[in-house]
Amino acid sequence: MYRCIVPIILIGFFICTILFLGCVSNKQDELSVFAAVSLKDALTEIGAGFTDKHKVKIYYSFGASTTLQRQIEKGASVDIYISASSHQIYELQQEGLIETTTRQDLLTNKLVVVSHKDSILLINNLNDLTDRKITKIAIGQPGIVPAGTYTKEAFTQQNLWDKIHSKLIFGNNVRSTLAFVASRNVDLGIVYQTDVVISNNIKVILDIPPETHSKIRYPAAVIRNTTHKQLAEVFISYLRSKDASDIFDRYGFTTLTSK
Repeated sequence: MYRCIVPIILIGFFICTILFLGCVSNKQDELSVFAAVSLKDALTEIGAGFTDKHKVKIYYSFGASTTLQRQIEKGASVDIYISASSHQIYELQQEGLIETTTRQDLLTNKLVVVSHKDSILLINNLNDLTDRKITKIAIGQPGIVPAGTYTKEAFTQQNLWDKIHSKLIFGNNVRSTLAFVASRNVDLGIVYQTDVVISNNIKVILDIPPETHSKIRYPAAVIRNTTHKQLAEVFISYLRSKDASDIFDRYGFTTLTSK
């Protein structure tokens, strides 16, 4: 009987070991990514392609870049962070929270003034925003939403910030800013050109000159306390692949070729 029990015990141990290793393997084959909400549609599609190719599940959390930064600073469990501004990545780097050598500047974008597609409002330049016919302008909250920070820089550079401040309605991210315009709760809004691509109710009425604000950059980096560093680096490399670049281009982003 003893001879019969030993093989059974060994077989049971072997099966448990396989099951345990299988669970560990499955747990490793996933990544958590914090990303600026303006990237939502493009990254969702890219993530699906990455999963098909590498059999790795991508879990996204989208939001305002500064909001996501604060969550990382408070110890949120995340492997990769992609911001809509270099500022947040720089602060995390100063705090020792990212793997500096993994940083990649992936994309750029453009700021545009938009209206509802049925609006008859027209402007020729930013100074026209002082017109009395324009009473409400939606922008992202400066200091929290990079698009709002860029917008404030442009308004300040054109000596408009104080003149039109009373007209401003602040969104907690760039998509909520877009929603103000799409729902006709404001006359105009300032968003990225990529946000217009995903909305059928919005039209561009003015491109904001890029020289009026800081360069728009979307940097990505691996978080230092990740347990999936190698896999996270593979994902960031994939974001620079032709497959990913084609998707970014289709959504209106401009890919950057240098680090």
